[in-house]
Amino acid sequence: MRVFLLLIISTFPGLLCAESMSFKLLEGTSGCPGCILIMAEGEIKGVTSASFENFINSNPSKFDKNTTVVLNSPGGNLANGLELGRLIRAKGFNTHIANINTKSDAILFVKGVCASSCAYAFLGGQARSIHKDSKFGLHQISSSTNSIISLSDSIELTQDIIARIAVYLEDMGLPAEVVTIASRTKSEAIHWLDKNDLIQLQIVNSKGLNEQQPWHRVSSALSPTWAVQSLAADGTEDLIILTCSELPSRGKRAGHVSFLLSPKSFQFNEHPYAGGYAKASVFVAVDGELVDQKSEILFFDNGGGFSVNVQVPVRVVRASINRNSELTVKFDYPLDLDRYISRHVHSIPLDGLQIALDAINPHCPHFM
Repeated sequence: MRVFLLLIISTFPGLLCAESMSFKLLEGTSGCPGCILIMAEGEIKGVTSASFENFINSNPSKFDKNTTVVLNSPGGNLANGLELGRLIRAKGFNTHIANINTKSDAILFVKGVCASSCAYAFLGGQARSIHKDSKFGLHQISSSTNSIISLSDSIELTQDIIARIAVYLEDMGLPAEVVTIASRTKSEAIHWLDKNDLIQLQIVNSKGLNEQQPWHRVSSALSPTWAVQSLAADGTEDLIILTCSELPSRGKRAGHVSFLLSPKSFQFNEHPYAGGYAKASVFVAVDGELVDQKSEILFFDNGGGFSVNVQVPVRVVRASINRNSELTVKFDYPLDLDRYISRHVHSIPLDGLQIALDAINPHCPHFM
């Protein structure tokens, strides 16, 4: 038993001199003034989860479901990392990987890191996000002791620890592939996952504090189907669907990606086309520069509002993803028979879109 406890005490041997994780309450950011933040920074040690619980219980009225734990930690004690994650999930908190610029008067997020046991604590968040250029890393478990045990005992103990991690991942709703990635990376190294891996493995399922959500696959009779709630500048969210199934349109065009948009802000009830469909002009832009234009696109009444099937050249979509450009769609629709008015400009979210395109591409050669 003694050797087992030492085996799980640290997942990153280089952390023995790091400062213990501390917690600090921060209220609101410029992007999310009503948010409650808990800055969690430092090494995860054997008392970290208890310290976190005491921190929360010291002022319970401060914390609610809108609380985000901001993690910046190289790791530490694996068992306590798992316990910290379970506490975060039990409280219904979100998690975010970042550091905070202490030289600024405002709360300004900068690059952070969450590796080793911190990575498992991060998975406890209901909504999990990562700040730009921050890192999420995994590796094998390791021991902080030189104790000698037999090979068979070593295998048995390692398997037991991996099983505990697998149960934790299942409880958190994460795929077992996460622990597979960790087991393939030597304990003295770190495997840093890229953005696509983070989204595909559901490690990241949110853009963060009041930010855009990534594309995700949805259950639908229209299969395969990917969707996103696109966040507009005014805070409203419009549904965008990517699918190859038959949808109202003026005909499928080779070399185009088809997006079905249902903008909530469209108001067609006062113009002569109301009663089933409407017409509008659609402009596609990349970083503000017009790249495609279509006239008299039909909007269809779906019973609860209007939807439009917008076909964007696939070369434009892929170039926007590769360059991390802003891809926007603007609609000019009729105010009456003779006058058109620009009422809606909306961004096509790019996070997770490459994964969606790769998944849907084999099913829709007429688009791609």
